[in-house]
Amino acid sequence: MNGVPHDMTMMLEAIRGAGARPERMSPARWISLLRGRPTVLPGCESPLGMVRVPSGYTVRCLFPAGEKEHSFQAEMQ
Repeated sequence: MNGVPHDMTMMLEAIRGAGARPERMSPARWISLLRGRPTVLPGCESPLGMVRVPSGYTVRCLFPAGEKEHSFQAEMQ
């Protein structure tokens, strides 16, 4: 971003862990996800969201309210 290299390995692992395949994501979905919008990805029935935390960013798979409280997180630095 802005010419600064970032290691996206943990984010890609989080996306794969949620059941989605990052290599099949459209540019529009990447943009939506990176802007912090809840985004439904192919292979993951629940939306995925990226939020800022003090240590960097966290990717969370947001489950519907009726299911058990779960979150899938990976921190990026």
